[in-house]
Amino acid sequence: MLKLLFKFKKKLEEKGFTLVELLAVIVILAIIMLIAIPAVLNSVDSARRKTFSEYVTKTAGLAQQKYAESLITETSFGGNCIIYDITTDLGTSNSGEYKGYVLLNTITNDIYVTLSDDSYGITAYHFNDSKKELVSNLSPIGSIEEDKLTKEYLCSNSNCNSCSYKEGGIDKGIIADKESNEDAKEKYAFMVTGQQLNISIRRLFNPNISVINQPFNDVKEFLYNDTLKDTEDKIDVSTPESKYRIWIWRIESRVYYYTDAPNGIYLNADSSHMFTNLMSLKTIDTSKWNSSKVENAFMMFGSCAVEELDLRHFDTKAMTNMGYMFSYAQQLKKLDISSFDTTNVTNMLGMFMGASSLETLDLSHFKTSKITTMKYMFYDCKALKNLNIRGFDTSKVTNFSMVFTGCKNLTSFDFSYLDTSSATTMEDLFDGCESLVEINLTNINTSNVTNMEAMFAYCTSLKIIDPSKLNTSNVTSMDGMFASCEALTSLNLSSFDTKNVTKMGQMFGSCKNLVTVDISSFDTSNVERMSWMFYGCENLKNIYVGTKWDISKVTDHFMVFTDCAKLPHFNKNEDELQHADYSSTGYLTKK
Repeated sequence: MLKLLFKFKKKLEEKGFTLVELLAVIVILAIIMLIAIPAVLNSVDSARRKTFSEYVTKTAGLAQQKYAESLITETSFGGNCIIYDITTDLGTSNSGEYKGYVLLNTITNDIYVTLSDDSYGITAYHFNDSKKELVSNLSPIGSIEEDKLTKEYLCSNSNCNSCSYKEGGIDKGIIADKESNEDAKEKYAFMVTGQQLNISIRRLFNPNISVINQPFNDVKEFLYNDTLKDTEDKIDVSTPESKYRIWIWRIESRVYYYTDAPNGIYLNADSSHMFTNLMSLKTIDTSKWNSSKVENAFMMFGSCAVEELDLRHFDTKAMTNMGYMFSYAQQLKKLDISSFDTTNVTNMLGMFMGASSLETLDLSHFKTSKITTMKYMFYDCKALKNLNIRGFDTSKVTNFSMVFTGCKNLTSFDFSYLDTSSATTMEDLFDGCESLVEINLTNINTSNVTNMEAMFAYCTSLKIIDPSKLNTSNVTSMDGMFASCEALTSLNLSSFDTKNVTKMGQMFGSCKNLVTVDISSFDTSNVERMSWMFYGCENLKNIYVGTKWDISKVTDHFMVFTDCAKLPHFNKNEDELQHADYSSTGYLTKK
């Protein structure tokens, strides 16, 4: 070909060329262009794709670095799946050439990328450091639907059920739009109900078991195994309609589970009692669980021996029932539920009741606007020292009875941020909080409360409390209200309205260091019970009463003043009601 061109040049210099020769040259040049131009374009395209893939790798690394820095500075996003804008969060916009987002799952460390420039784009790409695969997944920008370049699409097409991001410095969130049930069946296995799983686990040890309400001590671990054990005694715990299967079997005290589903296991909508009364179960592997369909988690981990639970990957937005969820998990010391979405939960009755080894609970992120009862919520959490419920919306809560009963290590509590306007009962609210020194009752609203029985009973260290903040106008029972508050030296209850009270038994019983009680406002015209009212108040010198002190209806009056030796005119042989006045022989003082 070069010889022909040289000949063409020489002929042109000598005398010109014929039409045939000119056409031949043009054809040759066209052939050269057909070969060279695609090669050049392919070279440019390859270079741009390589640059794009390197940029994706760079942003993935920056996202990991950004998250690591946020842990140090304590400015991390809420939730486990974080979306970073490459421009505003990662600062890698390269003069606006690229735009998009990087998603980091902080639990699994998976990274998903949605990114585009003027020529190419990639949407919800699962980054795995393979540049070759990345390059092959690039699409021309014109072929990508615009809604696939959004944060919402990225979140919904990752392994996340919800995602968080910052916009203008404010935390915001996205709920992933996951596949339908039909789509899910192609990816997941479906678990039987929690009670059925519990019974199946027991039947691996005893085929005749049919109930879960009895303690069971044979199983110690519940673990995932990535290979199905070929054993005759394995049990299928998947639902009949599940395309994929879930099997459990045991080796000694270990129970293993396996699924052939590519994406893991959907827990049943009713996952209540899943591990209830498996008293020796210390380890639970939840790594293959998807909990996004669970509505009922009642007693899910109740009365098992698990010591640590990391449930940050739990999707709880469909849950309505968390009653007794961790009740009497007495060995539970570490519990991470920082990602729990409780927006739709209506029942938290006894949620942590008897979880006696828990020392710290941060529930400030809990949404409780649909909760009507907090009864037993932290009952008998003996080791609990640090409790944060500052985010609680308690505006609809009517029942505050026994919420903190037996929380022996709580040292203070602040009511100022809780809305108690709907409360009707506060029975045993702090009963047995032995280390509680101070209770801030600022802003407490008890205008609808009828029951204050044992409200502060056995708070043996309590020294700082202002009872004047309590509205008692509708209260009918004050039995044991301050019983055994041994550190109190005086109580001024002159603001109390007691016209509706019928029970005052043991109200101040065993307040050993109480010197003065001012109950001068008390209207006792409807009181029927006063037994043990001041029993064991061995240092009590003055009980101030007013003109509304009336004991005409009292019928229950056993040992009212027993051991109150320092009261005026006290006679140890006459400790009942006949001296409950301010006469010359009475034990009371008129104010």
